[in-house]
Amino acid sequence: MNGLRRGLGLWETAALSIAIMAPTAAMALNGSLAASIAGTAVPLAFLGALITIALVSYSFIEFSRQYSHPGSVYAFNDKALGARFGFLSGWALLFTYIAFTGASMAELGAFFQTFLGLLGVKVPWIAPALVGGALIWWLAFREIRLSTRVTLVIEGISVLLILV
Repeated sequence: MNGLRRGLGLWETAALSIAIMAPTAAMALNGSLAASIAGTAVPLAFLGALITIALVSYSFIEFSRQYSHPGSVYAFNDKALGARFGFLSGWALLFTYIAFTGASMAELGAFFQTFLGLLGVKVPWIAPALVGGALIWWLAFREIRLSTRVTLVIEGISVLLILV
């Protein structure tokens, strides 16, 4: 097994799944952002997104049945479209992860700035974004159990704040 071992229990696996879905970001951003763009056609836009995501998911399921490979998009495109497209999709995936991290930091900064503004404290959004980025960097190099548990706690607090 090449030295790999199971490192996640039930709670950590659930926390990782919740973190990937990012329910608080979806609740806070998706509805209002979609409404500002699509207007009254938001349900139709969400239906189109659902169909698109279902088709992409189906593609991943079928490729995973045919090719057992940890390379994800890179490996699938390499097998289906050739090495050049596999190479490009690998780099595109890397840039997606980098952009997602930057967007998550900016989102954290904006939300934290708004929260502190409600308490009467003025702070530029970049300060909490950089602190959040440092925390993400620190957690990325720790044991996976720690980062998944921290994620579960943060999502739980976020959901409670949204409900309040």
